[in-house]
Amino acid sequence: MIYYLPNQLLQDKPVKSTGLYSFPVGVVKGLESKLLKPRDFKKIADEPLASVIPFLKNYFPLLEDSISITSINRFVLGSRKSLYQLLYKILPEQFLINLFFLPDDFHNLKVELKRLIFNVNTEKLYHQGMGMLKNGILTLDSPVELKTAFTKSYEIYRETNNLQQAEIVLDREYLLLSLKLARNSNSKVITSYYEKYVYLQDLLTILRGKKWELPLTIVESGLASTGYSSRQLKDIWSGKVSVINALRKYGVKEDLKDGLLHITEVEKYISMHLWDFIYSYRFKVDLNMETVFVYLKLWENQLNIVKSILLGKTIDLSADKIKGLGSYEGRKIYYIR
Repeated sequence: MIYYLPNQLLQDKPVKSTGLYSFPVGVVKGLESKLLKPRDFKKIADEPLASVIPFLKNYFPLLEDSISITSINRFVLGSRKSLYQLLYKILPEQFLINLFFLPDDFHNLKVELKRLIFNVNTEKLYHQGMGMLKNGILTLDSPVELKTAFTKSYEIYRETNNLQQAEIVLDREYLLLSLKLARNSNSKVITSYYEKYVYLQDLLTILRGKKWELPLTIVESGLASTGYSSRQLKDIWSGKVSVINALRKYGVKEDLKDGLLHITEVEKYISMHLWDFIYSYRFKVDLNMETVFVYLKLWENQLNIVKSILLGKTIDLSADKIKGLGSYEGRKIYYIR
């Protein structure tokens, strides 16, 4: 593997050589054939847990026999950690690992923030063994981008005594760093995905800010978008532009009906749009890092759907309501028809 400096995430542009990625692409293609099919999602939504658990263990060996919210979260985290370990063995460079597991690093930064502010033991809350913060804890040797993001967030807390605003700042830093890493890849697929992702996450920040009745100054501190996108987000805040029109202008092609949308509906439309985008490149990318990236996003989608279904079952939701959690039935984003 071409290892990056331990104290920096942004390096020279990643290698895109097909030759270097021939082995990991072969591994990924084999794994891709084992992704769940639409009929499998229907099965795990419809059938009782007694039959669902043995079936899912064929795909997720870390799944436990006894299902609870705690065990589901443990299984999801363990599955991500197993994937991290596999990628670290097969990838010729660290770029995709840094990008894909950046959410785990920023989760750990939020835990660190709470530990520092409240002086409590947060050891069990860290996502350990993934990302650049291997044990979850920020140190002097941690990447400068993560230290900078944490410092900005903590300074906001010291100025405002507002943990929510400090976490919003961390969310913005995560989006900005994700976009920088994506653009550094010199990949149209990866860059386009994260440009969409950043704007749509900012849209959700606007909606949550309105719901929580936060001042615009606090909400703006969490926005990563610039230029036209930033102006449009402010117009959404002021009511000059509707959420539906904003989604349409940004390419969301779902059957959006005029009227007010609940945040959960917007999240669902955004999720569908992003996965439609990823799936559209499944057979179009070159045999290099983009092939691996598309697989990682498909795998992540599969894991999130299984998590949603299992959580629905733990609180005794009906099969119909569980299906509505992911809106997966009949959609191409959930792999092969």
